[in-house]
Amino acid sequence: MKKRIIIFAVAFLLIFSAIYQGFLKKEDFAYESSKVAIGTVFKEVTETGQVAKGEKINLSYKTGGRIEGIYANIGQEVEKGTILAKLDATALAIQIKEAESSLILYQAELEKLVSGPTQLEIQKAETLVSNARSSAESAKTALDYITQQAEENLSSAYEDALNTLQDAYLKAYNAWNAADLVKKTYFTKNDQQGIRVAEEAENMKAAVSEMEGSFEEAKSSLEKEKTEEALNEAQISLSAIYGSLSEIREICEEINYKDSVSSTDKSSLDTHKGYINTALSSVVNARQTIASTKTANSYNVNQAKASLLAAQGSLESAQDNLSILISPPRKEDVDLYQAQVSRAEAQVSLLKEQINDAYLASPVRGEVAQIEKRAGENIISGELLIVIVPAVSFEVKLDLYEEDVVKVSPGNEAEISLVAFPGEVFKGEVSIVDPAEKMKDGIVYYEAKISFKEVPEGIKPGMTADVVIKTDSRESVLVIPEDALIEREYKFFVQALENGSVSEREVGIGLIGTNDLAEVVSGLKEGEEVVLQ
Repeated sequence: MKKRIIIFAVAFLLIFSAIYQGFLKKEDFAYESSKVAIGTVFKEVTETGQVAKGEKINLSYKTGGRIEGIYANIGQEVEKGTILAKLDATALAIQIKEAESSLILYQAELEKLVSGPTQLEIQKAETLVSNARSSAESAKTALDYITQQAEENLSSAYEDALNTLQDAYLKAYNAWNAADLVKKTYFTKNDQQGIRVAEEAENMKAAVSEMEGSFEEAKSSLEKEKTEEALNEAQISLSAIYGSLSEIREICEEINYKDSVSSTDKSSLDTHKGYINTALSSVVNARQTIASTKTANSYNVNQAKASLLAAQGSLESAQDNLSILISPPRKEDVDLYQAQVSRAEAQVSLLKEQINDAYLASPVRGEVAQIEKRAGENIISGELLIVIVPAVSFEVKLDLYEEDVVKVSPGNEAEISLVAFPGEVFKGEVSIVDPAEKMKDGIVYYEAKISFKEVPEGIKPGMTADVVIKTDSRESVLVIPEDALIEREYKFFVQALENGSVSEREVGIGLIGTNDLAEVVSGLKEGEEVVLQ
């Protein structure tokens, strides 16, 4: 029997173990991880550009016209000063005639100034003075009238305010009488409700007294500000009275007095609350009316003053013009007209120089790379005509996207791969980043130039160049794969493996490179493992 029990126990353990292994035991999770190591993190910007032979020079005319002749061909090497094109100078000759006409006009005005005005001119100037004087007088009359109206409007507003104050005081006094009657009739006991009602009635009495004092002072004073002070006091007192009435009315509904205070007296309190509220609104409106009247008066008076000043200015100007007209010419006036004559003479000289500028010459030694027009065609001012490539070192020109240009700076190292030189990589550096944007197909670009440190033999302008610009790097720093990072609320975390268990840890991250690595500045040590996400 004992042997059977042992066999049964062993069998049970074997079966339970099989069930546990097959169904209950959880499988170990397989983590993909990476160790924290020393490495290099770098950022790169990759773009495609073209080899250019120095900086192209765009040639155009300062003035427009018809091209009389072009004396160069694409690919032709030219020396500095070589005539490349000539502009038809007929239009310039017409402009010179117009400038000469202006010169004659200014000379005539100068002579007229020196010889003095005619009687007709003097008469016209005197008429302008007379008209300006009439306008100034009308503006003065208008200002006087508007000022008077403003004073009357403000006085009316203050009178209405005094009437409002008197009405408010009467309503406040009647409300206090009603409240005092309720107090004397129902709240004679020295209980809590009686004390509260007595206090509120006393507060109402004090507020009514304050209103009466400020109202009487405003009524008897010649200072309008006293009325505004009384309105302010009335607003405060009415608010207090309304609060006291409301408090007494609520006490009337408390258990001990709900049935004892008559509905007539309760209605009386409610009625007076309405009167006080109406009086309070009237006081507020009276204050606003005074304020708005002052604002309107100030605006209207200022406008009238401005009109008067403008009219007086016009009168003074007309008088000055008449005085100048009938006075002998001043030296400064003669100098002014003489300056106009000189400017006209300079314009004539300038146009003559522009005729000389009709000849377009190469500013440097180089090669003609582009000709946009032919002889006989028209060209406008500033329009591109000929492009010259100077005889200088080669460079790579490329366009950077706006999200990349902020990363690139002059001096950044670059690697240049030319399609024409497969398998070779040439060293270079960023020489220029143009701060001015340009649009291509609705996209913003910024032009950059990459200079060769060693120019390969046989290179040609226009060759395609793939450029890798190193914008930033960190060497010999702790690095982890970028895939290990978890970003949350502007912070970085990793899942660190330690003794077979995973724990989340906040880490400080420096440069995140384009080589899929991230610099670790805090939170991890070399050799630790992190889980890849």
